[in-house]
Amino acid sequence: MKILLAGAASEQESRLRQMFPAASFSLLDPDKSWNGADAVIGFTRSVFDRVFLPEKLQKAPSVRWYHAPGAGIEFYVFPDLANAPFILTNGKIIQGPEVAD
Repeated sequence: MKILLAGAASEQESRLRQMFPAASFSLLDPDKSWNGADAVIGFTRSVFDRVFLPEKLQKAPSVRWYHAPGAGIEFYVFPDLANAPFILTNGKIIQGPEVAD
């Protein structure tokens, strides 16, 4: 599985490679094509916001999973999202206890 990391640091990429050697991790360049990837994981909104756009998603038909950083996805909802050939997940609940504290 080829997984692109949107907004991750090189240290995070290295750690993921060590933890999951069966997967292929790479840092995503939002200005280049990422067709051929299986998944895109957002680490920062600043980079993921430049990736998760309808016109760019059409150019990456191989991606079957996008993961948005954080809980809110209202910015990423567009009219054809319900019929998209991929799954969109988010980080809901991850920050809840920390924010509450």
